[in-house]
Amino acid sequence: MSALVECHSGYQYAQRPAAFYWLGDRKVIEAVLDQWLTPEVRGFRVITQDQQIFELYFLYASDDWKIHQP
Repeated sequence: MSALVECHSGYQYAQRPAAFYWLGDRKVIEAVLDQWLTPEVRGFRVITQDQQIFELYFLYASDDWKIHQP
């Protein structure tokens, strides 16, 4: 199942995540700490308003999001 991520999309989709759902809770992103781009994925390391760190990945091939809490 794809993760539900709300994102800002300017000139392309998934330009910057704004919020996402984790274990039934909506997590608002306070800041993007790092981001990277490969041919397969656009990745973001973020910190939420409740000071949790997550990694969000937009996978181009499947057109969906994955979330990981390191």
